Amino acid sequence: MAKGITEEKGRCRINYQIDGVRHFKRLSIPYTPTGIKKAQKIRLAIIAEHEKSVAASEFNKPEAPTVLELSQTYLEATSLAPSSRRKARTALNNYWLPFLANRKVTRVSRIMLMNIISKEMSGLSEKYKKDLVGVLHTVLDLATPEFLTFNPAAKIKFKVEKKTIDPFTIEERDALLDALYELEQGGPTYLFYMLRFYAGLRPGEVIALEWGDYDGETLEIWKTATDGELRQTTKNHEQRSVNLHPKLVKVLNNYPTRFTQGRILQSGLNEPYKRYDTFSQKFTAVQAELGIRYRDPYNCRHTCASMMLEAGMQPAYCAQQLGHKLDQFLNKYATLINKKKNDAEHQKWAATE
Repeated sequence: MAKGITEEKGRCRINYQIDGVRHFKRLSIPYTPTGIKKAQKIRLAIIAEHEKSVAASEFNKPEAPTVLELSQTYLEATSLAPSSRRKARTALNNYWLPFLANRKVTRVSRIMLMNIISKEMSGLSEKYKKDLVGVLHTVLDLATPEFLTFNPAAKIKFKVEKKTIDPFTIEERDALLDALYELEQGGPTYLFYMLRFYAGLRPGEVIALEWGDYDGETLEIWKTATDGELRQTTKNHEQRSVNLHPKLVKVLNNYPTRFTQGRILQSGLNEPYKRYDTFSQKFTAVQAELGIRYRDPYNCRHTCASMMLEAGMQPAYCAQQLGHKLDQFLNKYATLINKKKNDAEHQKWAATE
């Protein structure tokens, strides 16, 4: 039997493969020795025409860029925030370009990347490795689909430990705030953590706040300060209105710079804070002085979420206040949400005779 030729209802049927897909076509030619020869010519002509088309396409196709060229395009042409651009440049210059700079993107394989990760990043945390691969993944995405049908940096997995949610108790929160108030007589550090504990703001959102964002009841959150730079956006690129707790409203209304222009939090030199490191250092020192078990200051935000859930507030509302998507909020605070539900169910059970 001739290759690619079969009989179907007394007629010749040809089959051939193009780009990994098998095609079948029944001809009107009788399935006879003479007809089979004609069918073979037709089949070969179809395959040759396709190969000619592919060759012409490859000839006209621009040459694939190198990883270095694509990296330069990414760093120079994309609308990255200055801090993000610096981090991406560091990742590329220190970990990827020493091994891939002059290699065409079409010659980069996943195994090649896995070898670089294994040999050159062995001492790094899984989280940092994931971030480094994320930068390269974004760069190589610029080559799809024109040069790459598959991004070799895709689906490289790392076992990143999920950060533990470890909120402070109400007693710990109040003791910390009292101590911070005494530290500066109600100065910027105290207000910084009032905003974190009672509004759940991210640290960069707090130091970016201006009095124009406050209307006496709510705060408009639409910018953040990162690595000394003010960005006209939030982490999730969405503006939100945060309804304020009465205790926080009272502190804001009585704050010394209430009726001034510009940033809410200012240093002793009447300059806006560019970073929040100094607040974190003072918070850590106060924790130690009070004998409170150490937690990262970011747990102030988690404490706010915990208190809202304990008060019976709906997760959708809590997510909006904190600047989360609902599914992100439910995933992040699943343990707290489930504990509240379980406690409620246990009380129902305990109430039975």
